Amino acid sequence: MGARRMLLELGPETFAAEARQRLGLGVRPVWDMVALLEEEGVFVVEAPFESNNLFGAFTYSEEAGPCVLINTHCTKGRQTTTAAHEYCHNLKDRERVSAIVCGRHNEDEEVERYAYTFARHFLMPREGVLQVLDDLGSLGGSIDGEDVVHLRWHFRVSYAVALLHLMQLGFVNPSEYEGLKDVGVWSLDRRLGYDPDEDRKEQPKRDSEPLGRPRPLVELAVKAYERERITLSRFAKVMGLEREAAADFLEAVGVRLRIPGQEDIVGETELA
Repeated sequence: MGARRMLLELGPETFAAEARQRLGLGVRPVWDMVALLEEEGVFVVEAPFESNNLFGAFTYSEEAGPCVLINTHCTKGRQTTTAAHEYCHNLKDRERVSAIVCGRHNEDEEVERYAYTFARHFLMPREGVLQVLDDLGSLGGSIDGEDVVHLRWHFRVSYAVALLHLMQLGFVNPSEYEGLKDVGVWSLDRRLGYDPDEDRKEQPKRDSEPLGRPRPLVELAVKAYERERITLSRFAKVMGLEREAAADFLEAVGVRLRIPGQEDIVGETELA
């Protein structure tokens, strides 16, 4: 078995540790995942999509290379996790998955569960978490909401991701996890001296000017509409266009629009 094949067979925590070691990161936090992706040769598009479902996307082709889309209509912490998640797809999946859209619709799929676990361990290595908890005086004791907030800001992730990671690492049991889920995060941020405005999402643009898109993602969206896998409304969101502008775009590239009503019953399985 070759070295790369052996690497790809690793579990997500070990694979994340190998990636951090290769990059010389030690246990320090990665606050700018987009810069890291770009340094690794990944083309990154950041744009706001008004969707509670879409977090990001990854595409790869021999011609264009790896391309990542990050939905900035999510909190900054979520965007950081999404970028690390797509980084996993670039490292592990690009030879077998030409394109994948990541969101709530497919988060339970095996390839997505692996990437989410990788992202947590890449952003919050076990030794780094231990170090933070030790500095807080919480190592070996009970974890409270303030500890989770300090941890989330140290690694620049969302409260939900930090709390889930603590449970997965065994520092918080399931009942404690449930009790800590619904705290007022931003008020707690302020009380502890953090600025929650630094974590706010970007609002989608309301004009019809197209946002820059990597060509493989455009091709994927066009093919998905053409094959009746997504609606015109979903295509418009992916492209960052108003519905009318999206229709004009499709007609301009030679795609026949479906009649009103027909396209609204399409099962959105590919770019949901």
